[in-house]
Amino acid sequence: MTLESRRQQIVAALNGRSKTRKLSQRIERCKRGQCGQCGDLCPVKANKWARDHVSKIVDALTVGKAEVLLLRYTRGVWARKDGELALFRADAEQQPAINELVLTQQASVEKAVRRAFDKLDGLNIVAVGMIDAWYGLERWEIGASVIVAGVAEGRLPEIFPAGFLFTTKVSNIRVSLRKLFADARRAKRTPALSLIARMPKRRQREYFAWLAGQKPNERLFRYGCDRYFNRLEKTKKVTQAIPKKPRPFPYWLQPYWFGYHRQGCLCRACGGPGKQFLHR
Repeated sequence: MTLESRRQQIVAALNGRSKTRKLSQRIERCKRGQCGQCGDLCPVKANKWARDHVSKIVDALTVGKAEVLLLRYTRGVWARKDGELALFRADAEQQPAINELVLTQQASVEKAVRRAFDKLDGLNIVAVGMIDAWYGLERWEIGASVIVAGVAEGRLPEIFPAGFLFTTKVSNIRVSLRKLFADARRAKRTPALSLIARMPKRRQREYFAWLAGQKPNERLFRYGCDRYFNRLEKTKKVTQAIPKKPRPFPYWLQPYWFGYHRQGCLCRACGGPGKQFLHR
């Protein structure tokens, strides 16, 4: 999809309501993408950023002969109902009840993916992707689309135990990155429904309003590289063996041990008639 076709798609979706008509007019007039009023929705700014950084990201993801994978990870606890996706900042401040659900959800996705990669404690893991949303069965699926290098495909299910994980091998990193960044700003259904159901126009409008409420590239995910996509030199964690805490000696039970009974004990172990004989 070209830049102009993406612009026309956004304008056609946002023209349907008066609340988003001004936003659609700004997108239609945009030529340089320097105003900063359209958040992460501006296709011109997104196209310039991808053009300037894709080559650097490709170099960071080229880690020797390690295989490169494209993964998409979602969880049911991150899902939102219809109409709740675009509630991002202003709406959450007006309704404190949804503040925890809306404002911390994106950080939860990033933290979950980052912690999953930390489990491997690898020295050459590099991952770049976007936090994104897909429209499924009357709800929005929130998750991450990430291209990762340095991880074997067979180890991904064990570090992502909860949720829904989809992985595919990447043959051309540059083309896959371009497609990932383009899809991250396109209203879409989940892969299972994309071939049998069309995206409702009102949900397209909701998705674009969600992008407009965020800062440019606020949804970008990086792992194993800095903000300029230079690979970080990581050292392996040194784990110290913690000595096992000794069990306390049960000195309070010593009088009841065999061989420690008092002199003249009448229990059966000591040769006596037993306790039952004493209570007759």
